[in-house]
Amino acid sequence: MFTLLSVATRRPLFVGLMFGFVGGGVVGSIPGDVPKLSVIYYIRSVLQGQIATGPLHDYGSNTSAGVAAAVIVGFTIAALIIAMLVFHQSEFKQKA
Repeated sequence: MFTLLSVATRRPLFVGLMFGFVGGGVVGSIPGDVPKLSVIYYIRSVLQGQIATGPLHDYGSNTSAGVAAAVIVGFTIAALIIAMLVFHQSEFKQKA
């Protein structure tokens, strides 16, 4: 996702920080099925069985770790393909 942000925006650091901190925190705290739209939901679903104590141990998710890992890998591949397409469209040709 951050690779896509870096090729699609002029200020990727600012946009990436806003996406990571604000977007992930806000979307993850909304009740209902809305958190399933965030990557953090699936990362927590993968980690909930791996950590014995702490806040992730009590995290209740109906998504299994295998499905969550598949969603994360699929999202990563899709974001990378979109980033490659954006980069290809905005590539500058060298002058001879």
